[in-house]
Amino acid sequence: MRKPFLLLLVACAAIALVVGYQYAESNAARNEAATARSSYTVTLGLPAVDLEGAGALANLTVTVSDGDGSVFVRFDSAKPLINTETQSSLRLALDVAGKLTRENLSKRNVYYSISAPSDVVGGYSAGAAAAIATIAALRSEELRDDTLVTGRLGSDDGKIAPVGKVEEKAVAVREAGYSVLLVPKGEGAEEEGLRIIEVSTVAEAYALMRE
Repeated sequence: MRKPFLLLLVACAAIALVVGYQYAESNAARNEAATARSSYTVTLGLPAVDLEGAGALANLTVTVSDGDGSVFVRFDSAKPLINTETQSSLRLALDVAGKLTRENLSKRNVYYSISAPSDVVGGYSAGAAAAIATIAALRSEELRDDTLVTGRLGSDDGKIAPVGKVEEKAVAVREAGYSVLLVPKGEGAEEEGLRIIEVSTVAEAYALMRE
């Protein structure tokens, strides 16, 4: 009777091993899917001007994940320093995005990173773009790849305020291959090969930038 009993034990062990492996594999797949759902990244071009006053483009990357309400601004040897004006714009952009999405930001972490052909990034004109990118990241939505926006945030009500050097920024946007630039009301300009649309609020701009 020992041999049949031993064989039965071996068979049970093999079945348990297979079931355990399948469970672990299934659990890993669920964890991977949950991680993918809880983190989303959006990258958006930022119309800007360089130190000589010429138009230029920077890139803003926003990542949102589950967390404890922390906000991070990345800087390292490959990223420019972000001055207090731009940091203030990012903070205001997050407030606007939170109000428009009605997200519970105390349960999300937000990571901002800017890359630019400069050692230092400053000014307030990234405010509207930062708010739009943050909304898209919070909602896990894609933005159009042919449209950019420039404008500062006047307050957390989502209104877009005027900025400077719109014509110079428009040239840089067109030369980079974009076809549409959203600008604050009253700052419409003419740039051949580029459609320039005036907008008043972040909500209006976001609707135009959605896929």
